[in-house]
Amino acid sequence: VFRWECDNVSKLTSDYRHSPDAFFVDLPWYISVYRVCNDNTSNVLHLGVYLTCNEESECDRWKVEHDSTISIVHRTNEKNNIAIPGFVMDDKIIVEARIKVTAVAGIDRFPPLDFTSPVAGISEFPLIVEGKKLYVCKQLLAMHSPVFATM
Repeated sequence: VFRWECDNVSKLTSDYRHSPDAFFVDLPWYISVYRVCNDNTSNVLHLGVYLTCNEESECDRWKVEHDSTISIVHRTNEKNNIAIPGFVMDDKIIVEARIKVTAVAGIDRFPPLDFTSPVAGISEFPLIVEGKKLYVCKQLLAMHSPVFATM
């Protein structure tokens, strides 16, 4: 389940407004909302909502099959709040996407790396980040960071 609270709904335009990325099956997904422009209903907000996956990929030989539903959360059931007309509260809406990925093809997926345990011959010392030990290779850090290269 991917929930996004979109603010300033009254200021939506025909330009897409995107949620931050959320990662499911190691792929970036985002929700887009925009105001649907219609000359006959210019004073009524019509909302367009899209779910997008892996848009930044330069490869066109991948696919993700999924069963997804997108909904706007009805908010009148929340205590001590008044929603008009039930979906917009404090000029915000909550968009919810329920994503069930059924197949992924054409995308190399690598197993997650575990830096919390030392690897013989590779890990040279622990780097402590927020109280957690991460075992690292100083040459690899130096190749990717001028700060570590200087150190």
